[in-house]
Amino acid sequence: MSRQIRPLVAAVGLALAFSAQAAKPAKPAAKPAAPAVSAEFELAHNLGALGEERLQAVLDRFNKESKVAENKEAIRLLREAGIVSEAQFIGGLENETAETLEETYQMARDWNPDMANWAMYTPWPFSDLFQELGDKVEVFDFEKYNFVTPIMKPDAMDRAELLDRVMNNYRRFFMNKSFFQYPWEKDKLRRKYLMGCLKAFLKSGFERKFYDLGRVGYWGPQSKKKVDFAFADPRVNARPDPEPVAEDDAQ
Repeated sequence: MSRQIRPLVAAVGLALAFSAQAAKPAKPAAKPAAPAVSAEFELAHNLGALGEERLQAVLDRFNKESKVAENKEAIRLLREAGIVSEAQFIGGLENETAETLEETYQMARDWNPDMANWAMYTPWPFSDLFQELGDKVEVFDFEKYNFVTPIMKPDAMDRAELLDRVMNNYRRFFMNKSFFQYPWEKDKLRRKYLMGCLKAFLKSGFERKFYDLGRVGYWGPQSKKKVDFAFADPRVNARPDPEPVAEDDAQ
């Protein structure tokens, strides 16, 4: 397959895994005074480069076999061809931070897909990453393994804060789309489809079905302390034993 076509193929099944520990900023050295706009541009450039570097590391961790630049180019090609695109970010690994979640939002705005989705990492039992994470996987209530419940607890935040920051990304991304992009689409068919998606998104949000928000009791940032994921007792749902599965596979 030619390198020119690979980005487009990658976009059809685009799944961007993004969760990486934010690096501590180095203490800045003394520099001559410079115009504020130049400093802001330099800061944005450095953060963007750092975010892409971390994203590439996690894409490699998930064996995505694609480069950040290829995925970005795929979104551009789809947009130019008039094809609806969606970028999916997977968050909630053990090294997720507020900074890495913010970087996914900034990347979504920069790449400008038609839609974006933030899914919670779900550690399927006996997968390579499940084994690698070891005791960091604490929840084995498989009824909640649904890509919207934060099964993993990041080292830098609790599960309620993780959910709240993901919702903050959704709010900002689709607020921008609903006011400045979807209603002004020149292509009538695309505009109808995207507005329909927005309507379905808003309906599920008002009904508290989106992201299982009603079940866990999330009503916004003010409700973080009251969120309850209602995981089953770990004595009932314990870590699965891989040996019986290995024996079945060997037969």
